[in-house]
Amino acid sequence: MSQDKRRDRRLKFRGCSVRLVDPAGLDRYLSGEGRAPHPLVDLSRGGLQFASKTPFAVGERLRISLAVPQFSRPIELAARVAWCRMSADVHAHQVGVEFLAPSRKAERMLASLRDEGIRRELQRLRM
Repeated sequence: MSQDKRRDRRLKFRGCSVRLVDPAGLDRYLSGEGRAPHPLVDLSRGGLQFASKTPFAVGERLRISLAVPQFSRPIELAARVAWCRMSADVHAHQVGVEFLAPSRKAERMLASLRDEGIRRELQRLRM
């Protein structure tokens, strides 16, 4: 069995999506990859995972916008692609990104979202 290298707990959220705001590669944006929403798979303190039809290069820097139904505005973040792999069961690339120096406002919004996810998990365990 492989050892889990994750530093933080991963939380799943429904209805959230990731968009590329200012992708490093203009070609990716013009092809529609930047404008299309990517479903959020999970979120942790240091990053997130999303699904994409196309692969991303490890080390690629991105500006992302995380749309959360509970918030009136999306969370804007700088990120770096930590890993990318094809997922056979969903026929999409799973892309893991690490947040790069989030603003205080983004940190507060992410903390609120994580707290909500933890509360939801605890409620589910009590049932």
